[in-house]
Amino acid sequence: MKNQKDAGQAVSMLANKIRRQLDKFASKYEFSGTQGRVLLYILSQSKQHPVFQKDIEVEYGLRAPTATNMLKEMVRNGSSSASQRCMITG
Repeated sequence: MKNQKDAGQAVSMLANKIRRQLDKFASKYEFSGTQGRVLLYILSQSKQHPVFQKDIEVEYGLRAPTATNMLKEMVRNGSSSASQRCMITG
């Protein structure tokens, strides 16, 4: 049980470090860490298959209006053409 707790703590710490690094990187380019993670997801997945808004909702546990607003904001701000690869359904 102790090893599982230690492993869980290690995974949690690593996830926090990765999130902080992504947030730091994203802040240089005027988008949020969440938007950066979504862009990375769209870029990696769109090479294999079309990415739909629903895919992002499921992957990140977002509600439809939240995903719609985030994707539209990313397109409006020109964060990346990658956000345009996603089929926005809202």
